[in-house]
Amino acid sequence: MARDGSDNPNWRGGKASHPLYQVYNDLKRRCINPGHARYADYGGRGIRIHPEWRDDVWAFVRGVGERPEGSTTGGRAYWQLDRVDNDGNY
Repeated sequence: MARDGSDNPNWRGGKASHPLYQVYNDLKRRCINPGHARYADYGGRGIRIHPEWRDDVWAFVRGVGERPEGSTTGGRAYWQLDRVDNDGNY
């Protein structure tokens, strides 16, 4: 049995344990899911995800780079994903 789980047919390449995986899923939900509480502020006003990132978390990680280390005493990361243009796409 492989230590990384890669011999498991349900293994997804370890992406769920990557520090940016939740960030990626959150941005997708904001932009794609009309049921998301913040959809109106993102997807509802036309903010889209780069086509290469939309279905590939690893392309997203390559595009934004690794998340810098550091967190508050409450455990929240100091750094967040942001867009240069507030009306622009991810």
